[in-house]
Amino acid sequence: MTGLALARPPSWWLRWGATARGALLPVTIATAARFLTDHQGGPALLYALLLGMVLNFLHEQPHIQQACLHCGSRGLRIGVALLGARITWAQCAELGLHTLALLTLCVVSTILVSVVIGRWLRTPLADAVVAGAAVGICGASAALAVADALTPRRVKPALVLLVVVTVTCLSTSAMVLYPAMLHAMHLGGVQAGVFLGASVHDVAQVVGAGYHMGPAEGDVASVTKMMRVALLVPAVLVIAWFFRERVEHASAVAPPRPWFLAGFALLVFMNSAGLFTPAMRSGLTMASQFFILVAMASMGLRTSLRQLFEAGWKLPTLLLLDTLFIGAQALIGVHLMW
Repeated sequence: MTGLALARPPSWWLRWGATARGALLPVTIATAARFLTDHQGGPALLYALLLGMVLNFLHEQPHIQQACLHCGSRGLRIGVALLGARITWAQCAELGLHTLALLTLCVVSTILVSVVIGRWLRTPLADAVVAGAAVGICGASAALAVADALTPRRVKPALVLLVVVTVTCLSTSAMVLYPAMLHAMHLGGVQAGVFLGASVHDVAQVVGAGYHMGPAEGDVASVTKMMRVALLVPAVLVIAWFFRERVEHASAVAPPRPWFLAGFALLVFMNSAGLFTPAMRSGLTMASQFFILVAMASMGLRTSLRQLFEAGWKLPTLLLLDTLFIGAQALIGVHLMW
């Protein structure tokens, strides 16, 4: 018996094995979403989200919960990093400093407006800041990073879940509606790409909306969104500094480490230097799209419609008003600057 006990695999191997088995579910959903898009048309990201939400009851299993956590966070970041393989520094330079100024204005003003509207709705200050950061910067990732900076004593986990669910729904709606709106307004090219990158919350939906309009719009939207995501680090540092006297153990707050930005920049540099062949760029792009699909399927699996309907109306209303504000501001900005 002792020999058999010694021969058993270590606990970490068993945990990772269970996580790998759980990851088969979002991978299968992503594959099904890709199949539906190839044969029926429509946005694969939306299919992945809806299929995941339909199968939400499977998320109760611990190994699937762990797998969705990894696929939804690390998978998305890997997918975003791989997007750098089809972007060059020349494209970033073409957008110019005025694009960075517009994005900074959108982020700062959206958070401030969220605080003002939150006071009107009698929403706690910390909740309004998390909502504004989620809409203004990068959706679920910003909500989690800002909530972590404020500590769980300030922001309840249930609130963060509601923000993530609502922002995902709003961002997915924008992914579907904004391209149609831009077509109706006869906006395309750089204007459309900058608008999508400056107004849509989550990276995956920006990519989906951009490349749904065309390769040029998709590239501009991706670069614009990455410039906006880069503002997450200073935003979290400023917010943590603002709440430093209100939060115990503020010195323990650590800034986020967006390693995927470094990976994105590295691939952009390699692509700009001509180190990728067309086949390599195509392969990395396909891998990026699939990782983002898996992440979207994981988000769907973690989203419960029952929890969404049982939540209060104030926070979703605040997020909706923030979304309308940043969309209007981005639209005015692209009209004035281009």
